[in-house]
Amino acid sequence: MRNKFLKVFLLSSLSLVVSLTFASCGAPAEQKEQQGQHSDVVTDTDVYLLKNAVTDYKIVTPVDLSADITFAKDELKLFFNEATDINLPIINDKDLSHNAENCYISLGDTNLYKTSGLNLDLSKLKRDGYYIRTKDKTIYIIGKTDIGALYGVYHFLSTEFNFETYTPNTHVIDKNVKNLKLKNYNVMENPDIDMRTRKGYFNPVDYSSTDNVMFAYRLRSLDKLDSYLLPIHEGDPYSSDHNEVHNSFYFLPKGKDTDPQSNINLHPKFYSASGQLCFTCQGDEDELNAMASQAGDHVIASLKRYKDNKNYSIVQFGIIDMTPMCSCEACTKCASEHNDSKAASIIIFLYKMGRYVTDWMNKPENAEYKRDLRYMFLAYADSLRPPFALNADGSVTIPTELKPYNDVTVMPYCCFDAFDESKAYDDDDNTAYRDYVNIWGSAYEGCFAWSYGTFFNDYFCFYDAYSFYADYYKALTQKGYSLVY
Repeated sequence: MRNKFLKVFLLSSLSLVVSLTFASCGAPAEQKEQQGQHSDVVTDTDVYLLKNAVTDYKIVTPVDLSADITFAKDELKLFFNEATDINLPIINDKDLSHNAENCYISLGDTNLYKTSGLNLDLSKLKRDGYYIRTKDKTIYIIGKTDIGALYGVYHFLSTEFNFETYTPNTHVIDKNVKNLKLKNYNVMENPDIDMRTRKGYFNPVDYSSTDNVMFAYRLRSLDKLDSYLLPIHEGDPYSSDHNEVHNSFYFLPKGKDTDPQSNINLHPKFYSASGQLCFTCQGDEDELNAMASQAGDHVIASLKRYKDNKNYSIVQFGIIDMTPMCSCEACTKCASEHNDSKAASIIIFLYKMGRYVTDWMNKPENAEYKRDLRYMFLAYADSLRPPFALNADGSVTIPTELKPYNDVTVMPYCCFDAFDESKAYDDDDNTAYRDYVNIWGSAYEGCFAWSYGTFFNDYFCFYDAYSFYADYYKALTQKGYSLVY
């Protein structure tokens, strides 16, 4: 009985969120466009898309189908049929051009679109952004990428048939639709947060089920973190295991850097008694430079190995999980000079490592390996505290040694593990971590946020985490966070 109540409650709550999202569709196009992210102006025309259960409309795709446009056409056909009991024909755009009498739904960069005269500015869109436009009797759905066009199909289905997905086997859609007027679409959708990661429940377990395979697509949560993180291998980079998250000992494997004669560690100052690296090398600048270059050599080895995969654009330098940071005299001094933050020494170290790798990439003989890299550290546990505080006006003052550089980008992956999601985001008990969201986001562009989903203190009681996350996501958006995990 309790599970049934929860399902009804959650569906009702999510439906309310969806209803609120589309409540402002009647705003003038100019006003919505000026907001720069979302324009959703849709009005009825006197033409029918569907009349008396009959339609002249067809789906048009490019001749060369990408995987995402294939999904887009299949999903559009599937759910149009579920709502109307009509199977829309699918044709390709060969020899087609726009004219006023076309009755088409065009997906992606088709010849129809190219001859439509719309000339939409795709450069304004982020990767997953899309436009939906009506020209004469044709509806155009086109994205910055083809995944954007697929997301545009879900937007179209939501507008036409109130389609929404809640679980892999739970969605809602209007049924027995017999009449439907053609709508004049003036839609631009640009995600507030660039990347929404696919984790756990979003991954299909039954590939024979379309609903299971497409669940993450329908919820626009496709990004996989390991698609972006450069694998770092321990030891021999061509044969050993790799790690992308808690991987600091993969960069600098303890016990591997020893004198073969005496078996004595050649760089003991790299390592802390706590079980982490010592990011100050106990105050020894020469050793710190050696540590940065050795770690940088691991990055260079991975750049060589994965030179053809340009998606690997982030070097994640992750501290060891559930382990205190170093508390040596030099690390303690560095923290005391930087708002009592143990993240400061990590940032300074990563700039050194990044400088070493960038100088290597900039050599003419290494041009084939060059790419834009971001060096990311886990702001986690006792390294979550930022190395500067909020000023009275809400700004931050960044010390010179921690400021972003033009050619070496360091950024935090903020693991907000101590929020109390059972309370409101703006509750007094969440003040410190709310400030951390603002400080990190103000200091470094495009921060990542590692979120923990729900209130862990009592697994067997329902807590309204939805209320917390609505305001949390809004705060991340306002501070320019680019990924939520």
